[in-house]
Amino acid sequence: MLITLLVQSCGFSTPAPNEDPVVSITSPEEGADFHEYEPLTVIASLEDDQGASDLALSWLIDPDPGTIGNEFRSENEASLYLGDGLPKGIWTLSILVVDEFQAAAESALTLQMDENDPPSVKFEEPQADAEYGAGDSVGVSVTVKQRDDDMSNITLTWGGSAAGAPGAPDRPNADGAAIFYIDGLPRGRHEITVTASDGVNDDTETVEFRIAAQ
Repeated sequence: MLITLLVQSCGFSTPAPNEDPVVSITSPEEGADFHEYEPLTVIASLEDDQGASDLALSWLIDPDPGTIGNEFRSENEASLYLGDGLPKGIWTLSILVVDEFQAAAESALTLQMDENDPPSVKFEEPQADAEYGAGDSVGVSVTVKQRDDDMSNITLTWGGSAAGAPGAPDRPNADGAAIFYIDGLPRGRHEITVTASDGVNDDTETVEFRIAAQ
């Protein structure tokens, strides 16, 4: 009692109790599906009464993939970037934060990495064994299909008579189509190849056609 009175008379107050830090993974959502080896970013919000920037933190992936990725943080947020994604399977990603008083908090989520089906590519034009007159423009059209219809990571590589052709797109549009024209081909038989790749798997198709003499 005497000690309490002395503390109060000297203008001191009893320190407020330390509050535990708070961490919450905000992205992606629990149970989200990704393709194997698809790049992903995990984002967590941070809170602490002493200042979130002073929190010690660590990321954990289970089972252990052998690499933890690239870590970034700001005042109230931490993120983990996995540029090479993760192999097929179910993975648990968690973050542990600890404040200066050794109070800790943790957040975790589970992700499903699905098998990465390769894209497929098909020539619409030219038709196999089609014949064009000398000086004709040859229209080239392909259609790419992807399981989730997301074309953002698909690249196209052209070969044969289309290699280096002006206007040959290196990506399909959002509908999976790629269209351009080739001019000035000499007479005789020609071959065009195209490879559609998602960065992990690819599909290659070839078509042959003929430029006739006038």
